[in-house]
Amino acid sequence: VAVPQPRGELLTRMLTTCMGENVSPDYEPMMAEELAFAASPDPVVDPGAAGRFSVVVVGAGIIGTAIAFHLAQRGMTDVIVCDKGGVAGQASGRSGALVRTHYTNLDEARIALAALPWFEEWEERVGGDCGFAPTGFLQMVDRRDQQTLRRNVEALQHIGVDTRLVGPDEIRDLQPHLHLHGDELAAYEPRSGYADPVATTRCLA
Repeated sequence: VAVPQPRGELLTRMLTTCMGENVSPDYEPMMAEELAFAASPDPVVDPGAAGRFSVVVVGAGIIGTAIAFHLAQRGMTDVIVCDKGGVAGQASGRSGALVRTHYTNLDEARIALAALPWFEEWEERVGGDCGFAPTGFLQMVDRRDQQTLRRNVEALQHIGVDTRLVGPDEIRDLQPHLHLHGDELAAYEPRSGYADPVATTRCLA
């Protein structure tokens, strides 16, 4: 007996069961394509389309849609975003979407710090729901890297990142299932977390 390939609500329920948590229906088209349950859509090509717009953004991932969003906020109404895979159809849709400010490169940390309030105030700034969950972020390191971590946390605090060093007792409180030896050191950011990569990208589109 041939079993039909799952699509729609059935595939979403199967993904939810596999993941052990609710999976947004927004992921269904992407996963159907990944699992070869659906063919990749042929791109719609209009050779004259680009000439009708002042700005053509190539790539409908998080960067491309963010560029288009901010251009529109600044008054540009003739912007088009092009992507063969659709919105969030490539790497952005497969991202882990961690929202954190812990970086060893301070320029990256400054950018992440400037972006954090956007996730915290997404509905007011962008509209819709990006799925941001402020779970906190714990960065653990090998014992040999603890001094480097201390210096990094100090530098991050200096530029305004809400981070602090935590020892084994607090690590255990934050992550009770971890097996610890008693000499661990970690950096903890209470404001960080994760977002829904597909929803985030589509909200900006």
